Amino acid sequence: RNTMNGFYVYCIRPKHASALPAKGVKFAKSIKVFPFKDIEAVVGEIDPSKLDGEKIKDKILDDPKWAEENIRAHHEVIDRAFQTSVVIPMKFGMMYRTKISLVETLEKYYRKFKSLISRLQDRKEWGVKAYLDHKKFIEGLKKKNKEIQKLEKRRSSVQKGMRWYTERKVDEIVAKELEEEIEKELQYLVGKVEKYTEEIRLNEILSKDIHEPAREVIMNAACLVKNDALKDFKGLFQELAKEATQKGILLELTGPWPPYNFVDVKNE
Repeated sequence: RNTMNGFYVYCIRPKHASALPAKGVKFAKSIKVFPFKDIEAVVGEIDPSKLDGEKIKDKILDDPKWAEENIRAHHEVIDRAFQTSVVIPMKFGMMYRTKISLVETLEKYYRKFKSLISRLQDRKEWGVKAYLDHKKFIEGLKKKNKEIQKLEKRRSSVQKGMRWYTERKVDEIVAKELEEEIEKELQYLVGKVEKYTEEIRLNEILSKDIHEPAREVIMNAACLVKNDALKDFKGLFQELAKEATQKGILLELTGPWPPYNFVDVKNE
């Protein structure tokens, strides 16, 4: 008897997009499409008696290697689907115990899925990250700020006992200026980028970027860009990157990505 009557969902897309030769998560079998009206869900079959949301949560906490492998596999399937059509990516771990419950969800969110698909048509997500080169940025600040320059001159002439006070004063001004100047630069960057994007999302910055521990991330933006505006967007990015490098800010462009930051369907 076939117990595989549950479904693991990777993404939603328009009907009749092409085939998906990808392995998918280890706990779901045979990736296929589940058609509903003029859309389809990309799914894998699961045995709901062996697996549920709670078990998945426990497994993620207990076994980071398992979690990493399966989360990567989940995104690979979405990437494959994204090569040939618009996709609405689902979060990792989205499962339905029965065909009926999946159909109910597709019915409930059908209009929302349809409007998202039309909003995302001919658009892709691009990532813009800004990293701070502290040393270079502060050098630039000191050149601009007269008060810091005066204190720097005094530093060499003050008596030893007073030197700590002068140095502390310099540090205080630098810290305050640094914050204000970074804020100014980020507003400038976002203002420029916004002109070439349909939408921009500023994501939360983790205290440390695990991939780049030596560089401080000061901006992590997701941009939804129309395909026909991409050339201009990339041209603008190159200009901004050149300009920013001289100030001690490193800009990085990544993508295209499935629109992870621009789907806000409530996942139930």
